[in-house]
Amino acid sequence: LDDAAWKHAAVVDITRTRHDEPVTVRTTFQICWDNEALYVSATCDLAQGKALRVPQRGRDNALIWEFDGVEIFIAPRQSTRRYAQFMVSALGDVCDLLVDHDAGLGVYGTPVWSADVQTAAHAVNGRYILEIRIPFANLAPSPAKGDRWNANFYRFVPDIAAWSPTFG
Repeated sequence: LDDAAWKHAAVVDITRTRHDEPVTVRTTFQICWDNEALYVSATCDLAQGKALRVPQRGRDNALIWEFDGVEIFIAPRQSTRRYAQFMVSALGDVCDLLVDHDAGLGVYGTPVWSADVQTAAHAVNGRYILEIRIPFANLAPSPAKGDRWNANFYRFVPDIAAWSPTFG
């Protein structure tokens, strides 16, 4: 995260669970973009005395949300009908899903879709750090200045923490 772009990235501290309760460990996301991709970093402290837990590895692992890792929801053009869901384990494994209610891809989306996400993961000193690159090519046209997109950021373990609590 020493690239100059991160110095100007938006910072999101996750302070509440999805049920709007205080979190027990610190999680910070940084977000920036260029014409080709959205870039997200996540710095996640581990609970005191806990080791990193990612018992299964692999692409599009349906159980990834049960491990240490994060989740990113992106809805281009503020859509509530079509959005992408990106789950990334603390070791950099990715499960990316496209949810498109109008195309019949429902609540859980389709794991067949791939956004060609790239990740880097690093664990040190009681925390893990993720860098995630999400190309616009398979998601939506590159945003223009003034465009608004919906997003939410989650951390799975230990709190099921959310930037915007969902209450469910």
